[in-house]
Amino acid sequence: LPAINGASLTGVTGRKNMIINGGFDVWQRGTSFTVPDNSVTYTADRWAIFSSNSGGSRAVTKQEAIINNKVGNSLKLALTSPDGNDRIFRQKIENLKQFSSQTVTLSYYAKASASIAYKIETRRSYGSGGSSDSNDEHATHTFTTSWQKFTTTFTVPDITSDTFGAG
Repeated sequence: LPAINGASLTGVTGRKNMIINGGFDVWQRGTSFTVPDNSVTYTADRWAIFSSNSGGSRAVTKQEAIINNKVGNSLKLALTSPDGNDRIFRQKIENLKQFSSQTVTLSYYAKASASIAYKIETRRSYGSGGSSDSNDEHATHTFTTSWQKFTTTFTVPDITSDTFGAG
């Protein structure tokens, strides 16, 4: 960042991380969860797992991760009999209109017990009385048994005239 000399701040590019608790450091509700069928279960702070599957099981635990020789936290989702609706991670982003027509980048590390493809989607939820909810698919990433970094860049549609309702 450029220096601040009491007059102005110029030349700043980029933006702070808008994902809250992206390092999975805060787990006020506990560190182990069972996700029931057809439910949303809050896990690490600001994170939820959505399941619309009936059958199988879903367990979430806090795990230590060593990536590029650095120790950190991770969220592990263990599934039996998974379907495409069992792997939905949610985090609500506040003040969504600030991203209208902006290019954003999502970066994360992931691995799986076997090679599996995951879709990267965003959902704009407008609440009761708001505009119609909308899903956008941005990419498909294939996870392997080793930690990998994934990056997806996309442009948020113009949402300046969208209406946000309650909830």
